[in-house]
Amino acid sequence: MKKGFTLIELLVAFTISIFVIITVYSLVSSIVEIKDSSSKKIEELKEKIGIQKIINLDITALTNTKFEKNEGFETNSISFYSMNSLFFNSGVKVKITYLFEDNNLYRIEENEKLGYKEQFVLLQNVEEFKVLSFDGNDYTENFDKAYVLKFIIKTKNHNYEITAGNMLYE
Repeated sequence: MKKGFTLIELLVAFTISIFVIITVYSLVSSIVEIKDSSSKKIEELKEKIGIQKIINLDITALTNTKFEKNEGFETNSISFYSMNSLFFNSGVKVKITYLFEDNNLYRIEENEKLGYKEQFVLLQNVEEFKVLSFDGNDYTENFDKAYVLKFIIKTKNHNYEITAGNMLYE
């Protein structure tokens, strides 16, 4: 009696091994794709929540309801005073400006008394930036009596509509 495997037994074992390896590889590949997709969506969600949180806190911490709005061909901005400083404690009044320029949305925070100005890119690849105010009935571009604002930000991949305000001023 000879010990060992026949050629057919080796070919069958080899074929089964190849099928197992292909199945495991496709399973692992699918898991990696799902993980990458989930990670990307989580990062996008974190970005969106972060932007919403910053804008919401800026508006709800208004110190008055006077707004400066500038619209130009390639720039668009809105400025107001808020107690929501990202760099000082909450007792420091700062001028907040959201500036749309060069396809970026900037947040500029400044305090003239302290000689302080900080600017950073809040969002890149912005295609459109618009701010509307709620007059009690509808959203308009009239900022005479603005307590609630709607920020409309459009990028290539996402649209943001962030509504924030403080009805205590009425």
